[in-house]
Amino acid sequence: MRNRILAGVIAMMMVLGWLSCSNGDKSLFGTWAFVPEKSTDLATWRYRRPELVIRKDQDKVIIRRNWLQRKKTTYTDSLVVIPGGAPTEMPVQAPHWYENWYMGVLAKVGSTLKVSGQWQKPGKALLVETEQVVEVSQGDATLKTRHEYSLDGRGNILTVTEKRSSRPTPVKLVFERMEK
Repeated sequence: MRNRILAGVIAMMMVLGWLSCSNGDKSLFGTWAFVPEKSTDLATWRYRRPELVIRKDQDKVIIRRNWLQRKKTTYTDSLVVIPGGAPTEMPVQAPHWYENWYMGVLAKVGSTLKVSGQWQKPGKALLVETEQVVEVSQGDATLKTRHEYSLDGRGNILTVTEKRSSRPTPVKLVFERMEK
């Protein structure tokens, strides 16, 4: 009798283990497709769409941000974040930047983008802060942006809320997990 109970418990644990593995990774790591109808309504979404690819490389989180136009990538940039670690500094090599969808602002080529961050919930919610010099009609300005990445309970919807130092209204971007 005891052996049957033990065998039943072991079988149940194996099934549960298999089910958890078959659900795939439900962290924020993966490829994410933009959902414009659930995001802040901006005119740019009518002809360009962002896509996110988030991956882990040892203690770093790498966020690749692609701009898609007619399903082709027209521009890509990346952020490298060491959650809880020292800020990373990345050289700005192009005037176009991911956050330029709703402002007539250019990144200052030759300047440095500073990136820092920390986990709010490991693998599920990440706070990223960026600081960079941008060129506006009045001259150069330092722009700080707070990016809050958070998953829904099922791990299939990623919401990115961006709060910019120069703009009181946050922008919400909603993404769905893309299947591999």
